Amino acid sequence: MPIRTALPLALPAALLCALTLSGCSRLSAATVAAPEAAALSRRALASLSNYRARLSSGRGKYHMVIRTQVHSPDNWAAQSGSTVIHIGTMSYTHFGNQWLVHSDRPDVYAQSNLPAFAAQFYGMAHVTGAVVRRGGACRQATLAGHTWTIRAASGTTFGETLTGCVADANGALLKLVVTAADPAAAGQDANEIYQITAVGGVAPFRAPSRVSPH
Repeated sequence: MPIRTALPLALPAALLCALTLSGCSRLSAATVAAPEAAALSRRALASLSNYRARLSSGRGKYHMVIRTQVHSPDNWAAQSGSTVIHIGTMSYTHFGNQWLVHSDRPDVYAQSNLPAFAAQFYGMAHVTGAVVRRGGACRQATLAGHTWTIRAASGTTFGETLTGCVADANGALLKLVVTAADPAAAGQDANEIYQITAVGGVAPFRAPSRVSPH
């Protein structure tokens, strides 16, 4: 299995639809969300801009951990076996004893960091038949919040339960646990935990002084 240093595992249909906002009939704008979903704001869920985070996904030989440090959406780094630094439109990958430079996709931050998981959480809450519940208090990265649980409607193709910790102060998503209805069938995507580990304090990354073209 190749190491993916910047992107999470294969994005579920709910997330892809939430990101594109089109082309997915099951998650179209015409779906009827649970009343509780109105209290969630997609913009607020993704509002953190300087933070550290950890993604743990899969089990056994498929287990992977990606740690990210985000100074800003156009200045951040991800580490999973190797390190990738993203600055503006360029990426710098540490491979062996050298840095390889290549151009970034415009959407690389949005699809591999907090905005992606916020979109997954918000998108699933707006699937027809989803059960959305606000629960008790939670705390993540020293920030106080409340737990939200989203269960896909029975009989849908998603078959996931999402449990999130949403900050009380600004509505930001601080933690997301994705649990598959059938872990055996889900394989490497059976368990996924994305969590903010610190807010603020991430200094800007600088491009390596010596790089090799990719």
